[in-house]
Amino acid sequence: MSFFARCSFFLVFFCGFVSPVFAMEVKPPTLDLSARPGTSTESVFVLRNTDAVTETYTFTIQGFVARGEDGRQTFLPLSETAGLPSWLYLNRSTVTLKPGESAPVAVQFRPAKDASPGAYQAAVFATHDDGQRVDGVTLGSRVGVLVFAPVEGEAKHALRIDSLQRLTPRFVDHLPVSFEASIRNEGTAHEVPQGHMTITNMLGQLTTTLDLQEREVPLRVLPGSARRFEMKWGDDRACSDGFFAALRCEWAPFAFGMYRARLVIDGTMSVEPSEEVRFFVIPWRTFALVGSVLILLVLGRRLRRGVSVL
Repeated sequence: MSFFARCSFFLVFFCGFVSPVFAMEVKPPTLDLSARPGTSTESVFVLRNTDAVTETYTFTIQGFVARGEDGRQTFLPLSETAGLPSWLYLNRSTVTLKPGESAPVAVQFRPAKDASPGAYQAAVFATHDDGQRVDGVTLGSRVGVLVFAPVEGEAKHALRIDSLQRLTPRFVDHLPVSFEASIRNEGTAHEVPQGHMTITNMLGQLTTTLDLQEREVPLRVLPGSARRFEMKWGDDRACSDGFFAALRCEWAPFAFGMYRARLVIDGTMSVEPSEEVRFFVIPWRTFALVGSVLILLVLGRRLRRGVSVL
């Protein structure tokens, strides 16, 4: 296969999953199912044809594992059907949709009687051919639904805070200050960690509390993997160049001195808090302005005294 063909296949194949640009979309993007061994449960997602022509879609199921700490997935070969791919059943293998038409697709989770308790995950893909062939390869696009399906039983719950670090320098002159935490799942269950980061000032007083999951869709950590979480103290705002423009950033909101940050995981699991992270906020423009005003006041007072003596 030529270099151009390989690049084209890569872009169409992988980008089709993360974006509905390829004339189809699914809702919801994730399904959560759970069942005991030997029993079954069911849920539904909806596939919609957003193209201007009639399309036929084929469904496949693939397992995946976590890759890195940013939530990316590594999809396993279709031939690896052990675990969840062999326990998921669809009510149809293909569907043909007219432009703008939608169809529900039922997904049944039926774990085997000897299935081990714990967390399993897979993706249900809807694929359609684009009708193009490059060097003997048919190009296509696909979109998928992530399925998280724990087998009920005595699963192990174990989280660990690997690290907490600043994403901004140790010394800053204004907020915001950003942090990144790495949380590892050493258990066998899907975890959606809840927690908070406390920030205390140089006197040990609580200044603010930041929510670990301050986002619309909470992040989950798969078994045997770690996930990065970002938190921020202060609002994002553009500080223009120039002394007085940056001075306004120091005032809203105002912070000064040494601060300590520490992450704590909430819940019933016993998780050690993170190590303490220290940083300093030195609003030097504010101090320079206040110092200049004080100097002018002192000089003015001395000048008035001198004039009165004369």
